[in-house]
Amino acid sequence: MRLLPVSWKGRIAVRVALLLDAEPAGPTIVEHNPSDAERAFSSIYKNSAIGTGFAQSQLLSPVAWVADKKNQKQWIEIPAPNSGIVVGIRTQGRATAEQWTKTYQLQAQLSDGSYQDIDAGATFNGNTDRSSIVEHRFNAPADTVAIRVLPRSWQGRIALRAALLIEQ
Repeated sequence: MRLLPVSWKGRIAVRVALLLDAEPAGPTIVEHNPSDAERAFSSIYKNSAIGTGFAQSQLLSPVAWVADKKNQKQWIEIPAPNSGIVVGIRTQGRATAEQWTKTYQLQAQLSDGSYQDIDAGATFNGNTDRSSIVEHRFNAPADTVAIRVLPRSWQGRIALRAALLIEQ
């Protein structure tokens, strides 16, 4: 860089500081919020049809996925995109009632159909109300087919809206 003064008073004097971006631009993180028809569910309250009633699990959907049973055998599975690595998740509770998932564990479905715990089986803190979005980044990104959310504690009924965070 060259500075060329074009006017001055007395002697030419200048102080210069350069601000350089020493960090290269990081990867782009995007939200992946596939349709309910692309997701899988262990059970659905009142047997609602996928994409209606209690089977609306997309982040910001008008209701939520609500499990038919209140036990730790319930799950929702969100497919990963064909390209990109899953680096996190965003969750919400049920929009129409005081129901949400307080804690959960995550598993990555591998290409051979088996499952592997995310972050060594860590329990993630979920929601504390029905509308706030809670975001968690994984310690280790997951190159996976799908992410399975396993609710471990909940308020009212097991209820969840969720989207994945993808690094591209």
